[in-house]
Amino acid sequence: GFVDDKKRFLSIGKSIRDAFVERFWHKDGTVGDGRQSAMFISLFYGVLTGEQAEKTKKALIEKIKKDCFFDVGGFGIRTVLPVLADTQALNLFLETIRLNHYPGFGYWVAMGATSLWEQWASKGNMHSHNHALHAGIDAALFQTICGIVPTSPMFRTFRIAPQIPEDMRDLHCRLETYSGNISLSLEKLGDT
Repeated sequence: GFVDDKKRFLSIGKSIRDAFVERFWHKDGTVGDGRQSAMFISLFYGVLTGEQAEKTKKALIEKIKKDCFFDVGGFGIRTVLPVLADTQALNLFLETIRLNHYPGFGYWVAMGATSLWEQWASKGNMHSHNHALHAGIDAALFQTICGIVPTSPMFRTFRIAPQIPEDMRDLHCRLETYSGNISLSLEKLGDT
């Protein structure tokens, strides 16, 4: 109900967005130094809209296909699935994580990982082989692929709207919440 405050903060937000776009967005759709994280995060938080967002989505997809891995760290990893779902490119997620070369989730599995490591490399200055900062991908899996999204605090109410890649045939997940367990199981039969 604070109409003046709303106008003020929307104006401040617009000036921040405009300054960001002017400084970091490029006409080819890349953001900043052209790394995937900058594009993922800008799209996820809605900094880029309209034609700028469409160009960045296209540039991002081209970059992922060229790199054959996700060039994101702990802060960017949470944004990968929602942005790819919004871009209708969830198949690209599966294609990329299935690759077992460095760097990537498939590489971790090939190296024997059973959790999310602190860094992509298997050797070096690693202090944690179960690193919470990379767990943003877990939230994204539950919210995007499984489609379990709270509609009130502590999952007292929630919606289920899975978004699964075309070549994923079945999905089973279970989420323990404060309000109880949520389980989902689905199987594709043909195109349904």
